[in-house]
Amino acid sequence: MINVNVVTFMKCFYHYMKIFAAQDRGAVINVSSMTGISSSPWNGQYGAGKAFILKMTEAVACETEKTNVDVEVITLGTTLTPSLLSNLPGGPQGEAVMKTAQTPEEVVDEAFEKLGKELSVISGERNKASVHDWKANHTEDDYIRYMGSFYQE
Repeated sequence: MINVNVVTFMKCFYHYMKIFAAQDRGAVINVSSMTGISSSPWNGQYGAGKAFILKMTEAVACETEKTNVDVEVITLGTTLTPSLLSNLPGGPQGEAVMKTAQTPEEVVDEAFEKLGKELSVISGERNKASVHDWKANHTEDDYIRYMGSFYQE
């Protein structure tokens, strides 16, 4: 997991940033996850990898802000992918997920709409509101325990 979300990510990111910097134009959109914003008990390597992508991209986006290379990180919540749909629980839990999930097209549209305007984007109004609520009304310990509750029986 770390090899994919840190090592390989850095190789690809630096490879393309070098090309774009040399030609003084280009764009990179990296993808993070809500688990990169919160701690992710029982899913720590994935969450840590996504946090690395989030913070590294935010830093490079700021560093290149005054160039012709646009860099953005978009942080996704639940997205209606084939993997999600094949693992979706039935009943009220599955229905709740379907109500809050975004389509891949919605995520892509938002990423391109914000490219060159925002360095870091949380995809979807529900995800933005959720992050704002947790940061404003809960402690980090509350957030960690809440995220861990999804992986406990």
